[in-house]
Amino acid sequence: MKLQKVDEYIKCTADPASTAALCQELEDYMKKGPGVECRILCDRIIRACNHQLGNGAVGTGHVAELVSLVQLALIRYDSTGNPGMQSSPLYMEKILFHIMRKLAAQGAYQPCQRLGDLLYKRLDLATPATQTEDYQVLLRSCFAVLWNGAAGIQADLPQFPRGRLGRRLQALRFLALLDKVSAASPINSKVPGYAEDALGEFGKTCGTLTEDDASFLVRESQSFFCDLLGAGATGPGLCGWLPLVMLHVCRLLCKASLWSQASELVKGSAVWLKETPDPFRHFAGWAVDVHRLLASGEDCAATLTECARAIRCLPDSFSDQERHVFLKASQLVALAFEINQDKVLRGTSLLALFSFFEEYQELLHKHLSKAKTIQPEQKLLFHQTLCSTMCQGLMSAYSSLVASQLEDNQTLERVLLYCKSTAGQMMRESQKLALDNVFIKAASAINSLVYALYNRKHYDQGFSIVEILCHELVRKNLSVMPVDKLNRAFLLAVQSSRRGGHLDRALDWVVLWLRALGGQITEHMAEPVSLWVKTKAEAARGGQADTRLRTLRDGFGPHVPEEEVMLQLLEEELRAYREMLGDTAQERYNTLCDLLDICHEDSDRTHRRAVYLYKMAQVVCFQDFSEQTDCSAVDFTLESIRLLDEEPETAENADCLSDDKAQASLWLYVCTLEKNLHEAMEVDKRLCEAREQQNRCLEPVGTNDMDYEDKQKQQECQLIYEGLRFNLIAESKQCQPLDRALELWKDLLRRKMEPAVRSAKQTVFSVVLMAALYKLIGKPLRALESHQLAAGLARRIGDSSSYASSLCHSARLLLELGAPELAEAQLEQVDQLLSSMDSCAEGVLPLRVLATLLRAELCYSTRQVENGVSHLSQVLKEVGEQRCSKTWYLLRAKALQTASAYLNLNAAALPSHLRQRLTEHGLKTPDTTLYEGLKLLCSLVVTLLGNGLYGANVAVDTRFIDQGDNIILKWQLLAEVLSCSLRMVTVRSYSGAIHEAKVQCLEALKLATKLHTLSRCAEFLVVKAELELQKGEMELSGMDLEQVTSLLDLCIDFTSNEEKMEVKIKPRKGRPAKKPQSPQAVEDEYSGLLKTRSFHQQPVDTAEEWAQAASPKLKPKRQCWLASLEHKADCSCPCCSDPGLGRVCARWAAIQAELASHSPQGATGQSHKLFLTALSRCRNVTAKVAAKLAKMMAAKDKPSLSLLDDLIGRIYMRMTLSGLQVQKAVGMWELLDSGFAFVTSKISPEMDSVQASLQVTKALAIMLTLASQKNCPSEELFSPVWPWNPLKSNNKPRMLPSKKTKDLSLFSKAEESKKKDKGVSLTAEESKKTKDTVVPSVLSKAKMTLPSTKSKSLTCKTPRTVKTKSSKAKSSPVGEPSAFDFDNVVPQVVVRAPSPTVPHTPVQMTLGPALRRGTAKSASKLQFRVYEESTSPGDQLRPVPAAPKRSNRSRFKIDFSDESDTETSAPTVVTRKREAGRVSTRAKTTAATKEKVVAVTEKEPPKGRIRGSKSTAFPPDCPPEESAAPAPRRSRPRKSADRVAKGSSSTEEPEQMRTIKEEESGMDTSLEELKMEEHEALSRSRPEECDTDLEVLRRDVWVDRERDGLGDFRRAGHSWALSPQSSIPASVPDGLTLEYARDLLWSALLSLQHFPPAGLYTKLCGLLALCLGQGDPMTTAMLHSQSLGLTSRHHMTRHLTSRVKKLKKASAPDLAEELESLNLDDPSGHATLTHRLTQLESVFRFPPLDPSAFPHQHCQDFSQHLQKIPPGVTLCLLSVVGMRPGEMGDTVLLTRLERGLNPVTIRIPTAQRECPVSAIIQEMDSVQKQQKVVSSVADKAQWWEGRRALDSRVEKLLSEMREMLSCWMGLLLPLSPDPEVSHQAKGLHQTLTECGAPITEELLKVCVLYSHMVPS
Repeated sequence: MKLQKVDEYIKCTADPASTAALCQELEDYMKKGPGVECRILCDRIIRACNHQLGNGAVGTGHVAELVSLVQLALIRYDSTGNPGMQSSPLYMEKILFHIMRKLAAQGAYQPCQRLGDLLYKRLDLATPATQTEDYQVLLRSCFAVLWNGAAGIQADLPQFPRGRLGRRLQALRFLALLDKVSAASPINSKVPGYAEDALGEFGKTCGTLTEDDASFLVRESQSFFCDLLGAGATGPGLCGWLPLVMLHVCRLLCKASLWSQASELVKGSAVWLKETPDPFRHFAGWAVDVHRLLASGEDCAATLTECARAIRCLPDSFSDQERHVFLKASQLVALAFEINQDKVLRGTSLLALFSFFEEYQELLHKHLSKAKTIQPEQKLLFHQTLCSTMCQGLMSAYSSLVASQLEDNQTLERVLLYCKSTAGQMMRESQKLALDNVFIKAASAINSLVYALYNRKHYDQGFSIVEILCHELVRKNLSVMPVDKLNRAFLLAVQSSRRGGHLDRALDWVVLWLRALGGQITEHMAEPVSLWVKTKAEAARGGQADTRLRTLRDGFGPHVPEEEVMLQLLEEELRAYREMLGDTAQERYNTLCDLLDICHEDSDRTHRRAVYLYKMAQVVCFQDFSEQTDCSAVDFTLESIRLLDEEPETAENADCLSDDKAQASLWLYVCTLEKNLHEAMEVDKRLCEAREQQNRCLEPVGTNDMDYEDKQKQQECQLIYEGLRFNLIAESKQCQPLDRALELWKDLLRRKMEPAVRSAKQTVFSVVLMAALYKLIGKPLRALESHQLAAGLARRIGDSSSYASSLCHSARLLLELGAPELAEAQLEQVDQLLSSMDSCAEGVLPLRVLATLLRAELCYSTRQVENGVSHLSQVLKEVGEQRCSKTWYLLRAKALQTASAYLNLNAAALPSHLRQRLTEHGLKTPDTTLYEGLKLLCSLVVTLLGNGLYGANVAVDTRFIDQGDNIILKWQLLAEVLSCSLRMVTVRSYSGAIHEAKVQCLEALKLATKLHTLSRCAEFLVVKAELELQKGEMELSGMDLEQVTSLLDLCIDFTSNEEKMEVKIKPRKGRPAKKPQSPQAVEDEYSGLLKTRSFHQQPVDTAEEWAQAASPKLKPKRQCWLASLEHKADCSCPCCSDPGLGRVCARWAAIQAELASHSPQGATGQSHKLFLTALSRCRNVTAKVAAKLAKMMAAKDKPSLSLLDDLIGRIYMRMTLSGLQVQKAVGMWELLDSGFAFVTSKISPEMDSVQASLQVTKALAIMLTLASQKNCPSEELFSPVWPWNPLKSNNKPRMLPSKKTKDLSLFSKAEESKKKDKGVSLTAEESKKTKDTVVPSVLSKAKMTLPSTKSKSLTCKTPRTVKTKSSKAKSSPVGEPSAFDFDNVVPQVVVRAPSPTVPHTPVQMTLGPALRRGTAKSASKLQFRVYEESTSPGDQLRPVPAAPKRSNRSRFKIDFSDESDTETSAPTVVTRKREAGRVSTRAKTTAATKEKVVAVTEKEPPKGRIRGSKSTAFPPDCPPEESAAPAPRRSRPRKSADRVAKGSSSTEEPEQMRTIKEEESGMDTSLEELKMEEHEALSRSRPEECDTDLEVLRRDVWVDRERDGLGDFRRAGHSWALSPQSSIPASVPDGLTLEYARDLLWSALLSLQHFPPAGLYTKLCGLLALCLGQGDPMTTAMLHSQSLGLTSRHHMTRHLTSRVKKLKKASAPDLAEELESLNLDDPSGHATLTHRLTQLESVFRFPPLDPSAFPHQHCQDFSQHLQKIPPGVTLCLLSVVGMRPGEMGDTVLLTRLERGLNPVTIRIPTAQRECPVSAIIQEMDSVQKQQKVVSSVADKAQWWEGRRALDSRVEKLLSEMREMLSCWMGLLLPLSPDPEVSHQAKGLHQTLTECGAPITEELLKVCVLYSHMVPS
């Protein structure tokens, strides 16, 4: 091979082929034997290759050929080298370095590695002479090139992790060679550091090492060690750091859990680590074993002990390097616990670990103190390692504590001792370091350990550890310390102190916590201040009053921060108190005292002072702080408002100032309301105490005092009336602050941007509170507006919960206002909100339930019953779960009210399957369900507000806590109670429980009065007036309406106008006031002298009678209208525009109209006008409210409201009823049509009952019209369907004799003396003689008993006829005894029955209010004078003169009156029957009160007559002083006297009392009737004609009858003989049939049968029974039974439901109690009783059957009930049915029920009888009322006298009843077992059946058996 220049070789290596050829040529040349020029040749070739690699990028193949050529040339270069021919030192090594560098630059890592190996070998063989500075530089350069070249290896290459590690280990050989040459200290060698980096990067790159990776790592490590040591070569340097590299490899393997490879590496190191101490080799193996044992969960205590012993046994002669190696080995052991932190150590292992750590830390301290050549960086690293091991020990202890592995107290004590020592050492070590991360790590470890101790309830031990950290934090005041770490440390310190019972220490640490926060105190003060508040609350519960009274200002002591910071801290403390549950009033008061002390009067913080003042008012408002301040809550708010008004408004504070003004105004109203409420409760409390004291002093009430409850209720009413010291003006003045707050917030929240207020959330809370107050006082429109404001603000601030809540309340208000469309829009927004909210968040679930409930109410309003029941079932399921929360209880109460409304739907609207879904939740009837909700509300009131506010007091002493939502909940709850009470009253009155309804109404009225809510008070007063009207208490009803008038019309300002003295606002901090204990009464020896006996108290009515006897009769009180009823339609006053007051006014007008229709004057026109006014008012109010709602809710169209639809429907119903009660009802059919049109046009379910009432009214009108058209009594319409009808007779109707004793109220001495003065002497014997007397047509003697002046009834008393011995006789023979029996007012008279063919219209006699009240009249007010009988003929009284006879009948009638009136002097034409009736009635009443009774003796006829002079009649409203002359007794016409004279043959007949028929009857009588009347009059035996103008004197019976829907068919009067012609309207529609009326009744019955109203349903079933007759005996009997005892059935249903519920609750005790109560003798006691009560409940309840199954299903159930009658028992049903509304009726229905027999029902008409059944019932009522009078008599003789008189009356009553029943009384008696009776009845039945008579065999049995009882 020829030697050439370098350039030639460069050309030969220009491409891979030529390079390969050159390489082959060089190899061939070497084989032949190199020549002398071979060394030069190889040098030039190597230089040419270097040149080629430096020219640029060379291909991979070309590079490989070039490297191969270089290797071959280098071999030949070294082999042909001659020692004498050496060139410059390191010549070739430098060329190779450049080639290697260029290869590394081009990324040729494999060729670079090959050249690196060649270069390392050449440098390792370098002689000491060549180891110059260039040598070391070359080594460093080679290390750098290879190390950095390894970094350039791309990560996507497969050989990336391993290739990089190999090249770096190759590079480390050059670095180790450099250490070897430089003789550096092993401790200062960089090889271990680089090796650790390379190994760490390898482990990180590989992730989790696999077996292959571990094998590769072990091979490379061993190769590295072998390359460094060579063939057995060792050195002190290598022995110093090679163990470190090995430990690094073991660490990497142990992290990968490859303990076998690590152990193999350690064992293999014994070969090449011969110079290493033996303890190290053993220690390294123990370290690997610790890793293995700890990872596998085995006990490593022994291994750790060996490691600790090995460190402890290290000699002091060890060098720094050897100690360093052992430290690294110890780190390998510590690494095991760092890697396996989740592994829990047992107590022994943990103690062994602590022992090892102690030795290890001691070795570290020794190394740091003895090492001289250690670098600062290494020293810092060792300090960090020391702290790290300490933290690791604490973390291991934490893990063991958490895993409950330290249960042994001794072990735990040793562990805690180590932890406390370690914590202190850590704090000392951290002080030496400037690194904050070390301190943070130490703090985290301590916090974790203390947290574990806290959870294990080792509070004191934990505090002793964390105290070290907290002291360090306070001392350093580190700003770089994370706040969360600092807060956690202090939190643990405070909580450990609290749980340990060291509350004062906890408060001190809270203050230290705040001080440690430094400049960040205001940003992070919430948590410590909250703990401060909780700790104080805990101290308060523990009775530590001093601790409770401390404030933050007191806690800081001398280290008080600046005032601004202190104000913020105190405000945060106050906010924390507000958010805390429990009573914190005293704490808030003390905090506000500090705030007001800082912001004193002279400070420039007037705005803040004003805010603190109204917040102080919030505290003082609900509790008594009179011992700590002289100011009331109202004073604080007034001062706050004054300061806010004086505060200048700027652009910055405008929003905040407006908000604060609104807040202060709101709380001024709240404080005033609370003050009024507190005063009312105090008054009630004093009254109760006075009543109890009176009851203790007086004797208990006797058992005979039957009026005790009525007296108590009357006293309650009087107290309520006295409490109504407010009116519309007072309420308007009181509501001014509330209205001002609304206006301020409207202006503030009208803007679209969020207002800059102090707390937007607090503003939302206050606006919702304002809405609750508006709803409470009955202003729904303002409440709705407030909720809309709150919803808008909550939406702006992102408070979704408050936003949804306000929308829900708005929807409910809209539903109450009758706007379901607007409510639905609100609910849609709520649904969207709730769908976006987290269902698990607090408060979301109640909102969802509330929204679902409102959906159910919306569906009810729109008649979507099925959807509504589905929603309601979900709500009932949710609220039925046991959730002890006031919010859930309130939701359940609301749900029960809604469920009650659904259960009140009829069977058509609520089918059985839907009703079943509701009854599954334990709901029975509307009444019981609503009552359950009311009871729940009452319980909430007692729980939240305590006793004395509503309902009966219970043994629970609760004080209202004004925290959180309680403030809003209080007013919402009270409003809900009032609303639910109103519903309860409505339902109870509907079911006939008037007394219970009144009690509930009074209770709610008392609450409304305490709250001074005018609208609510007026509404409940109107409701009470309705209840009194239903009971027949006209005067009490009028008094209630007068109270409403006073509330709405009275212009007296009850508020105090006195200027209050200026009060200095100087609250004083102190202790809460103790509750004063009532002093116990001390019994002394004279206490008995102060007690008195309870004397018999005469009623006040007696004094009133005396007064009336001494003075002329007072004129009747003129009825006043409400002033607002006369306002124009566009009036905007509250009574005309407010929905609540507008409803009250309309309802007032409707009730006043009913009162007017029952007034003595018979003001029918005024009644009709009032009804029309009520209708007009309803429409006007509805229109105004709709307009306001459209404007408020931004609706496009005015909504159609159903606000007053129910009231309008009831007004129509009452008007039609009034039309049937009066003689002529103009336009009644038009009213019915209008009422039906209105009701059918509304979808409200409340219209169903009104429609049913209208149907009944229309049916009655049809029946009366048909009777009038047929010219027969209305009862005769049903004769065709009854098999037996009595024959028409001409018997005269009469009255039962009133067998009364002398007036029991006249048993006083004063009355007795009065009677003696007047010559009245009536002995008991004489009174007894009058018991069996009768009144003949010719009176020879009249013997009377004095009427009673003490009557408790409200029944108007008029005379009743006495039965004659012979009903056909027209006169009695001389000497036949006869007598008048007197009732309470006037004596009884005999009235001759008119001819059956002549129609007679009965006239209702009504008396004044005093008489309706049942007040008895004195003896001086009677018609006749009573004189003591004398034997002297001169002393004989003259007989009563006969009435003057009138020759001609006149159509004019003189209006007589005992009240003077100068305006009426001429006769007036009477065109209406009612006017004539009133004139006649008033004349008789006046005469009865002006004259005394005249007793006529039987022996001597009267000598003359007494005439009275006529007087000019004056209208009733003219005062008596205006009369021209005193009004004498009215004289009678001459015509009557003449007739009487002609009728007497032997003696002159005394004047016969008779009646004058109204002129109207003559005008309306047809020509045929007049002819019949004349013919009958001429055919009479008596000379005189029967005057058709007889006026029937009768008695008004005021019975308790329920009205249709809300009103009952009340009896306005009764006629003894029902006129064949019934009053009919002027225009009668065509096509009226009895079948049509019956269909109307059936329809009404189906609408009401699920929950029937007592009065209406009774009349309805009775009329249907009359209509059906004997055509369907089972249905007739069923209807008759359904008509009886409705009120009792309702009451029994309520009672049984309550009993069953209590039994079920008692039968479900806790499991322990249930196991204890197990008994083998009686396993099913409760279950059996519950089953029986459930069966009994099914009997009394009203099953809502399907209309299609009616009446078949009812009859089937009725038949099943009949089968349950015991054998031998007969049930008899007896009732009276009438036709007219309010009329008792004279038709008797008698039903006989027996098991196994068909029911028998008979109709007994008594209208044409001499003594109809209505008179008998009236007599029964009279006896019962007189029984009350007799029972209150104290004198025994008088009591027995009254008792005998009552017994006599009862005997007469029974005899009349037997005569009335006649043979039908047999239905009340058992049937005879005689078969002959059955045989005769059967034969008779067959005969009658053949004749076509529809009569049953059972009825014939009775007729046959008791035929002897039929009168002849």
